[in-house]
Amino acid sequence: MNNSILYISRKPAQDFLDKFEKALLSPDSSPLLFQIYGFGGVGKTTLTKKLQEAHNSKADFAKVSFGLTPGIETPLKLMQKLYELLPKSTSLLQKDVLDIRASDFMPKSDPFTSLYEQYQQTINKLKTQSVEGKTVDPQQETTVKDWLELGTITALAAGTSFVEPTTAASLAFEGIPKAVGMLSDTSQSLKPTKDKMQKLLQQHPATKNALELQELVLEPIPKLTQAFAEGLIQKTQGQKRSIVLVLDTYEKVPTDIDTWLWQYLLEDTPLKSYGVRIMVAGRRSLLEKESWRKLQQDSQNLIYEQRLDEFDRKQTEEYLKQIGITKAGDIQKIYKVTKGLPQKC
Repeated sequence: MNNSILYISRKPAQDFLDKFEKALLSPDSSPLLFQIYGFGGVGKTTLTKKLQEAHNSKADFAKVSFGLTPGIETPLKLMQKLYELLPKSTSLLQKDVLDIRASDFMPKSDPFTSLYEQYQQTINKLKTQSVEGKTVDPQQETTVKDWLELGTITALAAGTSFVEPTTAASLAFEGIPKAVGMLSDTSQSLKPTKDKMQKLLQQHPATKNALELQELVLEPIPKLTQAFAEGLIQKTQGQKRSIVLVLDTYEKVPTDIDTWLWQYLLEDTPLKSYGVRIMVAGRRSLLEKESWRKLQQDSQNLIYEQRLDEFDRKQTEEYLKQIGITKAGDIQKIYKVTKGLPQKC
């Protein structure tokens, strides 16, 4: 059967595919994040499709492209979108009889979905219900709006420390970051909004007697990231399939999402030990940034990256023949114009 995508095999690309396959087989001893990078038109997206085609039978993929996929402008929205793209848990009717266990008959809530819904419901109440049960006044509306727009983004600049569960089998995430003092480093200009938001949470009927909800609204990113990771792990164990999160056109990623990726999802969760892998495709190496280099230095075997170079003359010819361009003169002209990037033609 012919490949469903146009693909020219090259050693760097094959090395990347081989390394990724090993990671699916032995996640604990393999990198968590795989990056392919290079100029536009060099074949990054094509390689991403090739990888998915190769592993569709044993892994579930959730792919987004920055600048193309709508509704992924913040870390919270990105997590929600990726989670939405993954298959739902397998029902008992879809399972083989030999795979059914007693635990399958016990209801198991989805950690990310339940916490994300709780967060959204709480935010909605803060927006639409007043402290005294009357019409929401403009000051309350402004406080909530300002906090949602500024507070969670600024919080990304603060660090957290994650303590792993006492056993590998534990999915309770007892070490969810308390993020004590997480907001203490916010800019002076944000402090009045933070103080107003804290006061609103302490007085509002939806949150005044619920300390965990107050913390969730003030610190949604670390808490929802832990729930996101827990949910992914739960899915891999329930479905007995790996999960691959694909972030394409990464050169267009918002700064706060880039920070969230290395600081929270990679550094502060135990995903590396489980069947979850992250693939990033972009024009520049992640390790050009000091924050990413430091993460790589402080961790061991967490990131693997591979540069894709331009096509040589023979590879260009092979690619063009696949799309029906066979005349030597035309091939030479295209190779000269595209400078080894025939996918741009």
